[in-house]
Amino acid sequence: MLSIADNFLSAMELEYHRMILLSKVDVPTLNKFGMWVHSHEIESGQLNDIHYKLGVIWKITTEKTQNYFKDILGVDVVPYSFRYQCTNSDYTIHPHKDGSVRDKSIDNCYSSIVYLNDEWDESLGGNFEIEGNSVVSLPNRLVIYSRDEEHWVSSALSKWNLPRQMLLISWSKNNG
Repeated sequence: MLSIADNFLSAMELEYHRMILLSKVDVPTLNKFGMWVHSHEIESGQLNDIHYKLGVIWKITTEKTQNYFKDILGVDVVPYSFRYQCTNSDYTIHPHKDGSVRDKSIDNCYSSIVYLNDEWDESLGGNFEIEGNSVVSLPNRLVIYSRDEEHWVSSALSKWNLPRQMLLISWSKNNG
């Protein structure tokens, strides 16, 4: 499954994500590690309030994405892990499949990406590749895919002046 929605967030929501991303963790750290928060941290009591790390915009975006799954794709899902990430033009990912989450079979698990960068030009490369599709990292684009599908990030075609920023969420079917 591959689903793409452009202009997913409001301008204010998108800007708030950028602000949170760059205020919580500096760009060099994000380039190296990203910033992860797993739902098991909340479920186990290790992190009492997800907003402590990500801010209220996480909740809004998660709910919007969850509603997109339900209303557009007809899939009832719950979030598992959240990751803000910045990447530079040296960043590539080789073909792979994501793992399953919450002990669900991999065909009942999904990933979503919301690209948060200010601007993007498809001539830069570094596209998300899946199902014979090359998906450009356009600002405010939502990409949803099944974790059992092989995917990768292609090489950049030139150096990027700004890092590509994104929010990644892992999902599992609520019942399945």
